[in-house]
Amino acid sequence: MPPSLSSLARFWPSLARDIRARILQPARVVAAAGLLIVACQPAPGGPGGAGAGGKTDGVGPDDEGVGAIRRICLQNGIAGIGGGSIVRLQHDDGQGSLTIETLIRVRATIPAQSDAGRSTLCEVPAGPMRVCPEDATHTGDVPVIEVLSDMRGGAGVPVGVVARGRDIMLWDFVHDGAGHGKAVALVGIDGQQRFIPAGEVCFAQTYSIPSDVTTLLHMKTEWASTDPMTGTTTVLPSAAAPNTYRPRSPDTIARIVVHNTEEPFANTLSDFTSGRNGTSAHVVIDRDGTIYRVVEDQFAAYHAGGSADGMGNYNTTTLGVEVVAYDGSMFGGQAGDANFMTDQQRTSLTSLINAWMYQYGLWLRDDIVHDTSSAPGYADLEYASAALTIHRLTKANRGTDCPRFLWDNSADGDEAFFRWREQSFAGFGP
Repeated sequence: MPPSLSSLARFWPSLARDIRARILQPARVVAAAGLLIVACQPAPGGPGGAGAGGKTDGVGPDDEGVGAIRRICLQNGIAGIGGGSIVRLQHDDGQGSLTIETLIRVRATIPAQSDAGRSTLCEVPAGPMRVCPEDATHTGDVPVIEVLSDMRGGAGVPVGVVARGRDIMLWDFVHDGAGHGKAVALVGIDGQQRFIPAGEVCFAQTYSIPSDVTTLLHMKTEWASTDPMTGTTTVLPSAAAPNTYRPRSPDTIARIVVHNTEEPFANTLSDFTSGRNGTSAHVVIDRDGTIYRVVEDQFAAYHAGGSADGMGNYNTTTLGVEVVAYDGSMFGGQAGDANFMTDQQRTSLTSLINAWMYQYGLWLRDDIVHDTSSAPGYADLEYASAALTIHRLTKANRGTDCPRFLWDNSADGDEAFFRWREQSFAGFGP
């Protein structure tokens, strides 16, 4: 991982100034898009995760050879296994066929590539974490599960316990019970893949709050909430409710996902801070370009949706930003009041993405930079490998139109996003 912005500022002031100049530069150009009136909301989180190309994937215990952790990286899935699902690679015959096993021990043989020539599996980065030490919240034994259940409700049988404070590697959060049970964490313990309760995963080291990026971009950590009945304004923290994010290792961060809110700023902050929808994002950018910090980067926010079987999604490895844009007629105004990205938002979004890409060593591969919506299987390439993309291209089965108010929900809208991305961020990286 590259050094922090603050450490660069201390030891290499001139380089830090160059980096800050790049990060804070205004966006160069953006392609406008049309509109569709279809709902777009961030997906409830619970479990999260999945590696995208753009930085070297982390390697954890047993990450190579039989049982290596992989993800189905075709957006619509394959062989009845949902896109984004975590599997174990059991055998590669070297002739185009792979034998895989799901986390509930169902085996399948799949082609190594799709008809469009896209890889069916991609690596899942792992990062160092720790079993939560004993405190007022974490008490008693921490059960270890070897095999997840396929029963609705989940019934994975513990095979032992793991000591509190023990170092582990974390791949992802998934659900026991084939997507219907409790959230559990897929972790490495002594080189063995095991599952422990999701709430028992804690940080292996401490991180500064606010983060370097929060400080650099002068993000707001409070917002003004006005009671519509009384007109009374109250200043409240912008931090998300604790049921809308989980700890994760920053080593797993591999991509940035852009959303639009579908509702005014105050509604969005109210949703995220109350936790009533179980969703959040790391950052919200208001219409005037003001950036609000909602979830710090070392946590996985619940914004990127999941696989149909509950066996994975893109939360653990992503950073999510919500740009405030919506149909004004749904909120007492005119349809065209806020259904586009303002110049101020575009500038702030570009600065944020540059900062994140530098801080976490992300970059756009050449095939991503030059991706086009006319290419066969382009959505699968984005789904698997784009270090910067939009929500609908990370959602299994393309199950959302988000961010339709920034880029139309169509192949033309995807193309407009690709060209904005190329013009704004090509060349960022090693």
